[in-house]
Amino acid sequence: YEGPTPPLLRLPQQARNARFGLCLHSLFEQLDFATCDPQEVREQAREALTVWGLPWAWTEDLAEGVWAALHTPLSGGGEGATLRQVTRAARRDEVSFELALGERPLRAQLLNELIRLDPACVHLAPFPDDFSLSGYLKGSIDLLFRHPTHQTADGLGRYLIVDYKSNWLGERVERLREGQSE
Repeated sequence: YEGPTPPLLRLPQQARNARFGLCLHSLFEQLDFATCDPQEVREQAREALTVWGLPWAWTEDLAEGVWAALHTPLSGGGEGATLRQVTRAARRDEVSFELALGERPLRAQLLNELIRLDPACVHLAPFPDDFSLSGYLKGSIDLLFRHPTHQTADGLGRYLIVDYKSNWLGERVERLREGQSE
């Protein structure tokens, strides 16, 4: 990530758990990024906290953090667009996928070559030589959306994937850039 340092979500240590992560994901799914205002974000934040059995005292900090996230420029293929620009019609939340990896396993050498194509992965350790991947990948994508301003020659536009992260990585974002996260 080469953009500006995003603001940190200010929440107590008790919010550093899976339940809070699910609460945050559900809040993003409920919001209409392009039309919501700060008051609606606060109301939806309080409702999400209630549904997930979390303290209302976290409402303001949660709402401020989500509002900031909606206005943070996306890096890479996002080319500076923000989630705030993404309309409900141009997005899909929680898209399930199942991807067959083919009849032959993917070997470590190929996986390592693919990973090295992404500059963000230069700090990752390579897969061991005896590693292979076969079968199916199954999961869900938190958010799939059409880029709000980038058009392609075929007129379809560019699609982007967002993976919401709520796990606590510490107070120093610089450590993430340096590849020193634990």
